[in-house]
Amino acid sequence: MKTWILIATLFVSMSASAKNKWVDERISTAAGILAQIAEGSDEYTLTPNSDPKKMILELALKEQMVESEEEFEQNWVGDSGQAWEVDGMYYGVDTLSGAYDYINNVLTQTLEDGERNDADKVKFAEATLKLNQAISILRSVKSVKFGVWPSGAVQCGVSFPSLLILDTENGKAHQIIMEGSGC
Repeated sequence: MKTWILIATLFVSMSASAKNKWVDERISTAAGILAQIAEGSDEYTLTPNSDPKKMILELALKEQMVESEEEFEQNWVGDSGQAWEVDGMYYGVDTLSGAYDYINNVLTQTLEDGERNDADKVKFAEATLKLNQAISILRSVKSVKFGVWPSGAVQCGVSFPSLLILDTENGKAHQIIMEGSGC
């Protein structure tokens, strides 16, 4: 009987480990694809947590974006969409659709602000293909969550929202920065 319990325990732990590795690989691959079309990207190691707010709080404290949980709470806007405001210094959560919209809107705005020549259109099309590929990969991971994180306030005093792709099972946050001040 002890042998069966030991075998069952080993099987369950190996299955969980394999699942976490698969999740990590999928999310890291998608984040890597998005980093190719972003102005910047970063990866942070956090405590695994199914609550994205707790992961974002941990990251804000770790990166000294806030000094306390109370300060974080003052800037937490949840899923209201307010976190996407430029120069807001807000934290929040969003959905896969919201993540897609954020990146697609920045890509579209970049095309519209450019010369709209053939080179700009090709660059936009290639970036859109990469965006769609990354979103397709992320769609396959049930435990992935998305957050909104301020970035870029150091040089010019203006912050821009960035996307956090949260691997809740492995405790990783992938930051995708699509726009900045240009300072």
